[in-house]
Amino acid sequence: MPEVGADRAIVAAVTGLGRQLDLSVVAEGVESAEQLELLRGLGCDLAQGFLFASAVPPDALAAILR
Repeated sequence: MPEVGADRAIVAAVTGLGRQLDLSVVAEGVESAEQLELLRGLGCDLAQGFLFASAVPPDALAAILR
């Protein structure tokens, strides 16, 4: 998601719609700190993706959560 362009406009529109409907907005697939900052600036509530952790098998997740 670049700082300008159609992708950013779509994310801004979806985020704005979610906020207008009083919903929490979750961004998926966040891979960089730059993306996270742009999403925060657009009012995104939550994010997930490889920036935070790589994918793990379900049985490994239980061990991580302990």
